[in-house]
Amino acid sequence: MAKKILSPADVDKLAKLSNLLLSDDEKTKMTKQLEETLDYMNNLDELDTKNVETAHSVTNIQNAYFSDGEVNERALSQQNTLKNSKVAKNGYFVVDKII
Repeated sequence: MAKKILSPADVDKLAKLSNLLLSDDEKTKMTKQLEETLDYMNNLDELDTKNVETAHSVTNIQNAYFSDGEVNERALSQQNTLKNSKVAKNGYFVVDKII
């Protein structure tokens, strides 16, 4: 696999996007470290993932709350949630426009 070479412009752009001010020594060090990281990530290209389904969650939990039929006594009803609101409309809080 070909080693990814980062240009000084790539490192400058990443530093700017990260709002970092890097010295020339730091840029050299960062270039080396980023290239090592990219090389490590390229190991993933060697994996055969043809028969692997897309995962949306690593745990596959869909509804983890009270699936055993217990009543959630801590939950607030919509009425209780809105009762101290200065202004509510159609079951929602009404707030001043910000922009």
